[in-house]
Amino acid sequence: MLGFERILALGFQLLLTVWVYQAVRQKKWIYLLAAYGLHAFFDLAPSLFQVGWLTNPVLVEVILALELVLVAYGTKEIFCKKS
Repeated sequence: MLGFERILALGFQLLLTVWVYQAVRQKKWIYLLAAYGLHAFFDLAPSLFQVGWLTNPVLVEVILALELVLVAYGTKEIFCKKS
């Protein structure tokens, strides 16, 4: 399961790179703050697992996958507009 979590984390980091790049390119620093917030939100489920609030590791993986899909969709909708 750890390998799957790392793959999800890598994909998420690539998406956050888009957010940071757009923040610098467009000089919209709110995107940078959003990237910070999204990163903290992504780390929430594994943190809750470590302290024992979530006990099922499969649930943590499902939450991370869902977060990845939602952020990918949001990134596409915000930054990949057709002109």
